[in-house]
Amino acid sequence: METSPPNPSDPTTLEKITTLLKTKKDDTSRFVGLALLKSVLDNSSGLRSDPAIITQLWRSISPKFLDRLLRSGGGKGDDNAKNMLSLAVSVLHTFAVLLPEEEKGDERAVDRIEGLVEALVPSTGETTPLILQTLLTLVSLPPGALKFDNLADLSPLTEIAPSHPMTLDILFYAWLTVMPSKLSSPSPSTTSDFALKISTTIRSLTSSFSNTDAVTLLTFLAHFLRHIPPLILSHLTPPDPCPPPVWVMSSISHIHALCLARPTPAARSAYTILSASLVQANYSYAKILFGPTAIPSDEQKPSSYLLLTLLLIDIRSTLPSLLTKLNSPSYPVDALRVSSALELIPAWVSTVLGNVDEDEENSLATLPIPPDLLLKLRTQITETLSLALEYIRDRWDFSVSGVQGLDPAYRSKEAELPSGEKRLTLTWDSSYSAVGDGGGGAGGRPDIVVASALKALAAWTSEDDESPLRRELSGIVDVLAELYGASSCCCCCCCCCSSDSSCTVASLSPASPAQHRVVEMGGTTETKPEEEEGGNSEGREGGNATAAQSAARELRSRSQPLDPRPVILACLQVLTYTSSLEPDAGGISLLNEHNIFFIISNDMLNILTRCAEYLSSSSSSSSSENRRPPEPHDTLASSLEYAPQPLSFLRTLLQMHADAGFQVPEVWLDFATKFAGWGGAGTAIADCPRKEMGAMVVPLLLETVADSLHLCADLLEKLPPGVRKRYVHTATALSGIGRWVVRQCQGATDNGKTRGEAEDAVQRLQGAGS
Repeated sequence: METSPPNPSDPTTLEKITTLLKTKKDDTSRFVGLALLKSVLDNSSGLRSDPAIITQLWRSISPKFLDRLLRSGGGKGDDNAKNMLSLAVSVLHTFAVLLPEEEKGDERAVDRIEGLVEALVPSTGETTPLILQTLLTLVSLPPGALKFDNLADLSPLTEIAPSHPMTLDILFYAWLTVMPSKLSSPSPSTTSDFALKISTTIRSLTSSFSNTDAVTLLTFLAHFLRHIPPLILSHLTPPDPCPPPVWVMSSISHIHALCLARPTPAARSAYTILSASLVQANYSYAKILFGPTAIPSDEQKPSSYLLLTLLLIDIRSTLPSLLTKLNSPSYPVDALRVSSALELIPAWVSTVLGNVDEDEENSLATLPIPPDLLLKLRTQITETLSLALEYIRDRWDFSVSGVQGLDPAYRSKEAELPSGEKRLTLTWDSSYSAVGDGGGGAGGRPDIVVASALKALAAWTSEDDESPLRRELSGIVDVLAELYGASSCCCCCCCCCSSDSSCTVASLSPASPAQHRVVEMGGTTETKPEEEEGGNSEGREGGNATAAQSAARELRSRSQPLDPRPVILACLQVLTYTSSLEPDAGGISLLNEHNIFFIISNDMLNILTRCAEYLSSSSSSSSSENRRPPEPHDTLASSLEYAPQPLSFLRTLLQMHADAGFQVPEVWLDFATKFAGWGGAGTAIADCPRKEMGAMVVPLLLETVADSLHLCADLLEKLPPGVRKRYVHTATALSGIGRWVVRQCQGATDNGKTRGEAEDAVQRLQGAGS
């Protein structure tokens, strides 16, 4: 005769279960109560959706009793012990899904993490996946992540990682969620100790994956490295002269092995993204990745040749169809893989040229690749980047130009289908990232494929003097001009917002609760919007990722946003090379046609304006009521470190413009007239607190102002004498700024060179104004 299950709707049933669970010193009664509780929860959807009852039942369970059940599975061949472990895990998994967020972060839940990890050793069958799912839910919350970080032994997790990819999800979310607390710790050793713990765990993982293709591990590392803030990443991948960590060398060995094994699409994506992630983390790893290691089956071909060949083939086969996938679910995956492959081209170029530069006399002997293979790669790279140029052109036209004659107002019109789903009737741009029109998702920065393609084009065309790509690059000057202008405005706005405390607080605030779910992605975890299912999360197999996503946003907010201006400027510089070598190429006329000088000089004026505001806000003599918070040192220092590049480009462009016989357009003189009214010269740096000013900012700021004065002198000197007379007052005001720089440099030995540059600029400006 079968026993009927307890009736969940009967109040006496819940009361009986609660009484059994609270029985003291009677584990048998507690076990019976736990079994009845599991049965009731499995058969009552109404009970599962009542957080008050769920919380009450959870608090009725003895934590120590659960710990004893988790430890009971260690006996070999003891079926009763296995059943007790299975029941404890099932109950914990159920409550991990049903409990409210605040209860999941309570000690009653997170203190079970250590027991769950230890229970992985004796667990079998369906118990192991339930343990992993429970852990994933708990470590995605800050208290659980902190508890997980305190565990001394993670070997039960690392040993089963090859057969259970969710293990890597647990590590990913636990580390990502706990990183903000590590960064905010007052102890300087906290981040280094945390990085050492991560490095040790990854080393154990590489040992566990030693007899596999390690695609799952490489995918995990590829995405994890991209989420780590610079401070922790610098400890995890220490720069030269420190040797690379063991796990880095093992990962690169796995990458080379995958290239020899006819890689699957998943393997191709894994080694491409990880290679780019390693190079971005530490550029010196490119020498190992593209080193002269030979292929076992062919002593004449290094593995770097095969790796780069496969990357170029992947780019050429993917780019033609990428535009058709702009709004498909596969676009982010394909775009990340292609952009990573493009990012590796400059790394390969610098590795090859670095070997040549180190020993010019024996350059052929020091090349990491034979000359005949190098010529083959040159042809393949040129063909690939020519295709990338076409992609940039088409991508921009799709996004900005659209179909000729069609009203742009209809491009993003939504249509509602009978199912209630809304779709864009016409789409030129991607919903994931705009191409870079100064708004939308990109915020003025190009999407990753366009940015990486421009970086590869700049690196290759700068070194290959005979590359046909130099002429082809002139076909996207309008794109470069628009992207630079939008990026300049974006970087200026980002820096202003970064000094606004309200913006900072808003960017770090947690998301609304329970809006995302965890989806298994072959060893990594992707977060997707939670569908509206009427309340509970009954069907979830992972954990709530909301806290981890909040942590990811916070970590990203600590890093500087991608600034494409140096890459765009390098591409424009190539056009000036082309014009100097081939006067008939029309490069100068093309740059003038698209107002390149005006766009870049405006960017410099933005930087100089921020310098004046920084000096004003840091001055102790300014009114405390009107003082606005000074711009963070690192953001301004980053702009000042970049400033010599546009200034040098503008001076080169101005000289080539004059050599070609063109007269300086008076609109270019806007830079000099606006800079003449620069407000920073009214502030004495000595009056600004040194702690507030920052050690890096002062010398960079004075050097930038001095270089800008030389650009103004170049502009005035190239004017006809009659026109130059109209700018006498401008020259006088600029000379005053130069004398201010000289005064600020007095007594500062570090600024001796800057002082000399400023004195030279004053003499030139006085001569131009006389």
